[in-house]
Amino acid sequence: MDIAIVGAGPRGLSVAERLVAHAIESKTEITIKIFDPYSIGGRVWDPAIPYNKSMLMNTVSSQISMFVDDSIENPGLIVKGPNMYEWMQQDAETFIASHPEFNDYRDQLKLGSGDYTNRGLMGVYASWFYQRTLERMPNNVTLRFVQDKIVEMKKSRGKFKLTTEDQDNNWSADFVVLATGHAHNKLSKEEASFNKFAEQNDLTYVRPGHPSEANLDIVAPKENVIVRGLGLSWFDYMAEFSLGRGGKFTRSLKGELKYKKSGKEPIIFAGSRGGMPLTARGINKKKPSELYEPLFFTRENLDSLIDPKKKTITYDDFFALFDKEIQYKHYLNVSQDSDYRSKLSEAKEMLNEMSNAEAVDFEQIARNHGVLDRQIWNWQQLLYRSSFVDDKEDLSKWFVKYLDRDIEDAKKDNINAPYSGAFDILRDVRDSIRYIVEHDYFETQEYAKFLANFTPINVLLSVGPPIERIEQMRALIKAGVLTILGPGIAVETDDDKKVYVATTKRGERVEAKQLVEARLSSTNINTVDEPLQKQLLKDGIIQSTTLTNGKKKMKLGAVDINRETFHYIDKNNRQVKNVYSFGIPHEGLKWFETVIPRPGVNTVVLREASQISNLIFEAIEAKNK
Repeated sequence: MDIAIVGAGPRGLSVAERLVAHAIESKTEITIKIFDPYSIGGRVWDPAIPYNKSMLMNTVSSQISMFVDDSIENPGLIVKGPNMYEWMQQDAETFIASHPEFNDYRDQLKLGSGDYTNRGLMGVYASWFYQRTLERMPNNVTLRFVQDKIVEMKKSRGKFKLTTEDQDNNWSADFVVLATGHAHNKLSKEEASFNKFAEQNDLTYVRPGHPSEANLDIVAPKENVIVRGLGLSWFDYMAEFSLGRGGKFTRSLKGELKYKKSGKEPIIFAGSRGGMPLTARGINKKKPSELYEPLFFTRENLDSLIDPKKKTITYDDFFALFDKEIQYKHYLNVSQDSDYRSKLSEAKEMLNEMSNAEAVDFEQIARNHGVLDRQIWNWQQLLYRSSFVDDKEDLSKWFVKYLDRDIEDAKKDNINAPYSGAFDILRDVRDSIRYIVEHDYFETQEYAKFLANFTPINVLLSVGPPIERIEQMRALIKAGVLTILGPGIAVETDDDKKVYVATTKRGERVEAKQLVEARLSSTNINTVDEPLQKQLLKDGIIQSTTLTNGKKKMKLGAVDINRETFHYIDKNNRQVKNVYSFGIPHEGLKWFETVIPRPGVNTVVLREASQISNLIFEAIEAKNK
């Protein structure tokens, strides 16, 4: 049986390894080919991409593993192996010695279990994982990596014909697994107008996409550049416009990070609609598989909120339960913090009152028990803090103070810090949130509220950068290299001056000949600009998702699949047998797919890879009967 896997990132490699594990037990003869135009590790982690030597991961090395373990549901044969940090200590040096193309990553091996490596080292770890899979492969399995791009998939005589980009090779497969990740998108109407404006006036426009793939050499030094977006991509661009231009960060005797200019930096004006950068990740104190155990946001309590007749849950009920959990964790940490001056007995009384109250009452309870204003939880302040800054106040000075507090809190670690310790529980309860989404417990109108309200909370609070990036951001502001603009950024073009113009709700106005979109392409299949996905969409093999749970229909850009079988749902609403797809293209139908596999927590990447390999072998056995 021939199995094709499209995508050599963690998902594609995990499926390949699980198929090999199955074949060891079954003795079935299979041939597996993995296709990707990038190196093993895939587009995001490709060690050969120069920028991946400086762009950081936002997960610590000890919380990354490519190996299935006992926590995974129905994993099949378990073949244990090291997490990324253990690999750095045990096997990486020998592996790199035999692969000189990875020599530039040796310095990363000195980092600790709670440190953040650069992205390319994840690709090196993936390459070693692939080699180890090859080394333990039985005689009944052939595994091969084809560094080429699949541009077409057609059904022919019960098999799938796969065509590569150069069209010199055609491949056939009985089963196809697609783990394609983020795709290139067509420019939106606004983006296309900005791009055209740049071409007509010899300006610089960097479109949405992976920062590691952007041509940043075209961004001129000592000139204004408007950067739209303050998410993870922003921190990549920030690093490349400073460190990447020869600037140096040094630490003073008092521990404050300072920036020394190289003179090659652009003058950066960055902003977003919400106006706030992501919060710093607290210094890691969690063990690789350590998860926060919720007191209130439990699966049992979530089930109790489900209407037994309609089998649905309201967003407000869902959020109230989550709100109680995260706020309770916050005030638990506050009660143990040095800033909290009240007696231990009063802290216990405060927490006891909160455990028997709703989150909406927590503020008054906290104030009654002496909690300081700066540690009172306020959702509007957390999400839109810069919107409350007086127009007369110097926003740059305000941001320095805000980042000071963020850094101070994050240094108290991701378990004990009043804010970072509370934010980090979001990472640990994601499977309970996926449980609600993937069982369609939200009616469509409630799911729309979830996507609009909860997803931004998750992004802002739980997927932030390492603390050093926040320290660097603060240093760049103080050095005069960076200005963070107020909320509500809007960008237009000035035909007379031939410049881009950024304005904000605070009345700020910045002109620049350079504009950078600091965000990834959307996951909307209807705007995708990749040949394979366009062909599959044109042929009706794939379609976008329409949710019908409730009175209203809801259209999503996610590629539609059966969430149990991972088969595409075609334009006739039939499952496409023997084709399996998972990951980023299904964001919306599933929830928060941009994750890296973590050891010991039944991580969704390895869980779904195991499910898909199980399904393939069940289908093979059915064919062989």
